[in-house]
Amino acid sequence: MAFPYKEAEVEDLLQIWALKATDHAAQFGLTQPQLDQMSDDYIVYSHLRLVRQILDDEVAEFSAYKSAFMEGDPNVPPAPYPTIDIPPMPPTAKPPKPGIEARGKSVYNYLKNHPNHTDEALADLGVHDAPKPPVPLGDIKPTLSGQSQPDDAISLTFKKMGQPSVKMFMRRNGGDWESIAEPTNSPYTDETPSVDSKPEKREYRCICLKNNKPVGQYSDIITIFTTP
Repeated sequence: MAFPYKEAEVEDLLQIWALKATDHAAQFGLTQPQLDQMSDDYIVYSHLRLVRQILDDEVAEFSAYKSAFMEGDPNVPPAPYPTIDIPPMPPTAKPPKPGIEARGKSVYNYLKNHPNHTDEALADLGVHDAPKPPVPLGDIKPTLSGQSQPDDAISLTFKKMGQPSVKMFMRRNGGDWESIAEPTNSPYTDETPSVDSKPEKREYRCICLKNNKPVGQYSDIITIFTTP
């Protein structure tokens, strides 16, 4: 399922984000200004839909008033002249900003494609893809990439394929594989110091974890040289 196109469905989704995005902010890297904008967008969108409904109702009332005067029974007392009472815009964190639906589509795709997403988190945020045939656990394979940083640090970016976490392995200079971490959020930084503070060849791989047990296949092995 893509971002909805019916106004009522858009409003429902914006309401979910306004209520629940804060609970998932750390997982998806959402900042406070982004959270404020999501809340403001729901406030403004729902208010404008309410005002439009009020105006539609008032148009119907005025049409009936107009017809009564132009075509109605002259012996029937006239109805009161219609007036329009539009509620003011509710308060928002920042001044209302146009482009709510375009912004919503961007947020929707950001959440859906974020490397830290899980099926449970997306469902809680109202982000649902069209049903797909389930991938057998034995076929699940995470992706992994990395980049050397100063002071022996290695930044490792991974996709956990909808699982809660991965188990990260490292070996250096052709040695044995060793487990170094079970990160839940990408990227993960490995700060293992190099031997003798000299550049060394490292290889990394990871595997998905479900219920704290490895599932599926190992990622492809990546090779990185440290920068002491």
